[in-house]
Amino acid sequence: MDHKFTEQIKQWLETPETERDYTVGALYLLKLSGNHIMYRNIISQIDSRHDFVEYQLQKYLNFRLQALTHEQLQQIEKFASIYLKISDMAVILDIPADVLREDTADRSSDVSKAYRRGKAASKVKLHSQEMMLAQVGSPLAIENAHRNLLDMEDDE
Repeated sequence: MDHKFTEQIKQWLETPETERDYTVGALYLLKLSGNHIMYRNIISQIDSRHDFVEYQLQKYLNFRLQALTHEQLQQIEKFASIYLKISDMAVILDIPADVLREDTADRSSDVSKAYRRGKAASKVKLHSQEMMLAQVGSPLAIENAHRNLLDMEDDE
């Protein structure tokens, strides 16, 4: 997570309302959400959208400052092991998808580690099922098992 950007959002929100540049706030929202339509709507009605910009930035800031709980990390690991997309996980956990994506991209974060553990567990389950299918004679499973064994040798 970009902690410098989080600090910029915090400083913007701590600036007195009369001194805030709401076009900057709108740009921050664009960066956070990637929603160009929302950005254009805010800019076209900037004087009447101050409350909306403040509310949205505060919401994003709260998520960025909140450390994910151990339970949420376990859920991310579980969801990753059943191949849920990050956007689906975010909806279930009530976390902005872009925040979750950013955290999973940071390989040193707990979120990323939980996500990768879940994906690895899922991969192990799939390989195990494929080996069972290969043992009972599935031609495609035999071919995939052989390819997986070669990949394992290449990894060593």
